[in-house]
Amino acid sequence: MKIWDRTYWLRLLCLAILLFVATGTQKSEAASCLSQQQIREAIDKKQIKHLAVIKTAVRKVVRGDVVKADICESNQGLVYQLTILSRSGTVTRVLVNAQNGIVLSDKGF
Repeated sequence: MKIWDRTYWLRLLCLAILLFVATGTQKSEAASCLSQQQIREAIDKKQIKHLAVIKTAVRKVVRGDVVKADICESNQGLVYQLTILSRSGTVTRVLVNAQNGIVLSDKGF
């Protein structure tokens, strides 16, 4: 990969924007999302699936790299909120049921 490759810089710019947006929304989501300790306990009790299993299910719907993952409470129960960056630079937010791995929605930014 050349350092001046246009695709490289586009992906880097998209990631920077994504991180900026994610940092700005972190406060509003923090109240309803699980801590790392709560996530580990839920996985140990088999209340939710591990992120690796969820990623496998999501790859069938959306291609790209997971750049952010949270487990939050919603009216549908516990859900993984995944932010995915595709190779073309498209950012997609995917909601996945944390108990059964079913993709509930996927929306591009």
